[in-house]
Amino acid sequence: MLRSYVNDVYKVTSDSNKFVFKLYREGWRTKENILFEIDFLAHVSKHGVHVSLPVRAIDGEFIHSLDAPEGLRFYVLYDYARGGKPQRPFTDSLYRRVGEELAKLHNASITFQSVHERFGLNTVNMLEKPLAYIKSYMLDRQDDWLFLQDVSSKAKEKLSALDKDMSMGVCHGDMSLDNLNVTDNGIITFYDFDACGYGYLSFDLLGAYSVGKLYDKERLWQAQLQGYMSFKGVSASDLEALPYLRILYDIWIIGNNATIWAKTSGLWRISGEHLDTCLCDLKRWVTLLC
Repeated sequence: MLRSYVNDVYKVTSDSNKFVFKLYREGWRTKENILFEIDFLAHVSKHGVHVSLPVRAIDGEFIHSLDAPEGLRFYVLYDYARGGKPQRPFTDSLYRRVGEELAKLHNASITFQSVHERFGLNTVNMLEKPLAYIKSYMLDRQDDWLFLQDVSSKAKEKLSALDKDMSMGVCHGDMSLDNLNVTDNGIITFYDFDACGYGYLSFDLLGAYSVGKLYDKERLWQAQLQGYMSFKGVSASDLEALPYLRILYDIWIIGNNATIWAKTSGLWRISGEHLDTCLCDLKRWVTLLC
């Protein structure tokens, strides 16, 4: 097993190849959602973007399922991304290369279409629904609940004002150095598109932006941004939205803690010290940048 997080992920080897077997969590993604993900991978690959592609089974299908004790779970076999995870110390040149390849991914995403249903990375799915899930856990935290409502309203208002000038398309949804491999000669392959969906493309810049602002690594953020802009333009609104997209991301994570993680890992995910840490991190971000 490589990891057991939202999904269970295994490394599979043959005499000549390596693969990744992803067993999706019960109730986490529908078959339609996964088919969209598979369509998207095929599309961006045809446009020259290196991604971990699904492997078709002998019956011609990509997706299969098994009846687990907890319910129906889908699974897909993916090819293994070439190279390995980036290692510290992370360099400006690495971040620039990631920016270049991310821009190519986004350029390809703009023309993508699929008949399959997929959730959007928007204020409904990343603010409104998570807040509804979180609410019942905040009965003894009224000040924190008022804070979440307040910052959510501010984020929605800001993004609504910027919306018309922002770039839209299919985002990776969880873009970080943890979801790519790089070869010795610099080829970058993206993987784990489990959170991909239609939304603001600048959402995928959030990882490097956060590293720059929170950890005094501005040069890394600027390197990724410059690499990105060498292949794709970024509007002033795309950049101005970044602090508020981080609010969406943090509340979405707390919402996941209140649903999938509360169910599979325990209520400690949405209470006590763990919830305190999530809220403190969000408050720090808002104080610093919003």
